[in-house]
Amino acid sequence: AARWWDELIGPSDPPLPAPPAAFTPLYSTWYSFHLELTQQALERQCNLSREYGCEVVIVDDGWEVPDTDGYGQAGEWVVATSKFPDLAGLVERVHATGMKFMLWFATPFLGKRSPVYDRWKHTLLPGQENHPFG
Repeated sequence: AARWWDELIGPSDPPLPAPPAAFTPLYSTWYSFHLELTQQALERQCNLSREYGCEVVIVDDGWEVPDTDGYGQAGEWVVATSKFPDLAGLVERVHATGMKFMLWFATPFLGKRSPVYDRWKHTLLPGQENHPFG
């Protein structure tokens, strides 16, 4: 991907280093919840996974999607407050357990119903303009 990007726009800065938390035992919400993630369920899972030695939680997809219509609205990466009414408070409580908190996002995902689609559609990967994100 880095080589493709360099060919597309020219040489860029070197990639950022991975944080130390990326190399520790972790819990990812994806296989348990997919898009059906809620603040209450996540907090419960963080408490359980910490007991098993996990040091990081990766809050995968679902924190930014207000419903389960797929990725038609993807692209803004704004917290779905209907699912996470107090994300900052949740992060503080998870940190208090000693765990790190990471949010997943995928910049290549841009849904055709996203409010930012027209602004960013020129950045789509080749062939993505026909992808069913919309």
